[in-house]
Amino acid sequence: MINQTDPNHHYQTYWLPVCKLFQSDRENAVTVDVLLKKAFTQQQTKPVIVVNVSCEEARDLYWNDIIQALVIKRLLDGINLQAELNYQRNRSLNTLVIIDETHRFAPREKPEQEELRQVGETLVRASKETRKYGLGWMFISQTLSSLHRDIITQLRIFFFGFGLALGTEFTSLKEIVGGDPNALKLYQSFRDPHSAFDIASRQYAFMTIGPVSPLSFAGTPLFFYSIQYARTISQRK
Repeated sequence: MINQTDPNHHYQTYWLPVCKLFQSDRENAVTVDVLLKKAFTQQQTKPVIVVNVSCEEARDLYWNDIIQALVIKRLLDGINLQAELNYQRNRSLNTLVIIDETHRFAPREKPEQEELRQVGETLVRASKETRKYGLGWMFISQTLSSLHRDIITQLRIFFFGFGLALGTEFTSLKEIVGGDPNALKLYQSFRDPHSAFDIASRQYAFMTIGPVSPLSFAGTPLFFYSIQYARTISQRK
């Protein structure tokens, strides 16, 4: 069977995609150490760095959920280490880390794969311990009921958009709001933005909780509609 295997096909299909993961001189490739050094250099203007770990961006590479989790874990460990080192030097990172689709990386139920569990544990620990380092965390999720409870309890500011008015999502929302019937009733009145006639007339309603505004000193939720900044600015020019 081995003799019948085409060596070139075997190399191109199996070995090359794996080897490319470790090829630092690959086009547009950057190591985690270089990326973190660029992010945390002591300069007046720091860069905005976007790390896309989706399968679409991993063409010609051996990529799956396990490798994705390993890369994310490596990034998180590096960020936490930099935060600790700067704290020891009396420096504040003044950095915000934004995690999209957080429910995938820090789910309420324990994942079967050990690598995914480690990512969730790292995010939970970071949300509890890194505030003193000047390291903030923003977690974006389409669901509340599937998000790790320890992360939810550590958040100070919440933004709730349309889509949490039914089932277990609404139950989780009531726990955070505190069962305020008026606030919940107003939230349930939010319109689906996609029900508008066109993109220009879409309205995005939000309910916020926490010290997001001086008006929120009473602890009650604050409601607002977002505006289309790009369109508004272009019309004023």
